[in-house]
Amino acid sequence: MPVIIDYMIPITAFFLLRFGMCFRDLSHARKKREQTGVLRPVKSIYREMGSWLGAALGGILVVIFHNPPSLYFFIAVAFVLVCAGRLFGSRYGAEQDAILEMAEDELKRIEEDSAFSPEAADNI
Repeated sequence: MPVIIDYMIPITAFFLLRFGMCFRDLSHARKKREQTGVLRPVKSIYREMGSWLGAALGGILVVIFHNPPSLYFFIAVAFVLVCAGRLFGSRYGAEQDAILEMAEDELKRIEEDSAFSPEAADNI
């Protein structure tokens, strides 16, 4: 089965490249949030990161264990890793979104409280 190895090595490299590009997406989301103050959800980015990481790990397993009896088992394991990575990435991203929303709500509440304080009224 050397044909599978010939295809799986570049495909696995692509999976790792896409996983790395997700970090770039996260940094862009952070910069946009800092510049504009608008919350951009990151759940989809983390879900994609989990999927690509699972695919890369599965691809590495297929490349390492490419013997015909175990090949199909590790292809199935790769699929399970993709699904698990997507699930865990989605959960972690939802947690991060909740934390960011709570922080944003707290900042809005502080701004509103300071806007209605007597000290602020004296400064007008």
